[in-house]
Amino acid sequence: MPKLILRSPNHLGDSVMALSAVGAIRDLFKDSQISVLAPDSVSGLFKRHPSVDDTLQIKDGEHHGWKSVSAVRAALNAAGGGFEIGILLTDSFSAAAGFRSAAVTNRYGFSANGRGALLKASLKPPPKTGARIHRTILYQRLVRFAAEKFWANPYWVKDVAFERPEIYLSEIERSSAAGILQRGGVSEAGFVALSPRAVAESRRWGLDNYTELARRIVDELGLSVALVGSSADKEDGETLQERVGAGVINLCGATKVRGAAAILERARVFVGNDSGLGHLAALVNIPLVILSGADDPAV
Repeated sequence: MPKLILRSPNHLGDSVMALSAVGAIRDLFKDSQISVLAPDSVSGLFKRHPSVDDTLQIKDGEHHGWKSVSAVRAALNAAGGGFEIGILLTDSFSAAAGFRSAAVTNRYGFSANGRGALLKASLKPPPKTGARIHRTILYQRLVRFAAEKFWANPYWVKDVAFERPEIYLSEIERSSAAGILQRGGVSEAGFVALSPRAVAESRRWGLDNYTELARRIVDELGLSVALVGSSADKEDGETLQERVGAGVINLCGATKVRGAAAILERARVFVGNDSGLGHLAALVNIPLVILSGADDPAV
């Protein structure tokens, strides 16, 4: 039974887009022991996933640059080492160096950032000009490529299908989300989830615009507004809550990624920027409006 380690992307949105590829790994790498290595902030996406036997974590702040090399080695050694297959969904040099440092035997990834010599086989990324390819498709191509390279006779690989990304929430997680919303005083009519921020300032619609939208949702529709985001978004959430008053609850930083997903699952609709929370809202399959700023909406 070969041991496989898959290095997740670092960001929430990218990790959501990787879930379709993760869902096919069990079929692509038959009889393998499959682990996912992920930063703390996104690791919850892979927990309880039927294709994943174990989720290994890197502390946030140790997943970038040379600091990540020793963090990856420590995490893989703590899991017993001996990984025969390593798939890198990240394209940094340090990510490949981390797998090599941890003695992962067969390392597969995109041939980016001069790391080709660190990989057993590499997949050429698409050109940056011309037609763009959705990141979900890139991740799917990479895991299929890795399977074709690893197995001597991969007769089944071409038949493996990629399905819609899924997150597997428990009833306890769903009940906890319901309790958080009830204690926050959410209207019986339901609520709209708003995520006012994005990592890149150029992608933000602006707090003033979200404030006015929240006010209209409460006053004209009779719905509550639940502000969702990380602890970094909490201050903006407090500002918006103070401006609008009753009907708005600030849940920024109140939960980790699985708790946020369970809350979003109960929303009437999500409105936010092109951000990790937007991808998470799509993952739980609710109606959503994404306000796209300095990026490519088609991608």
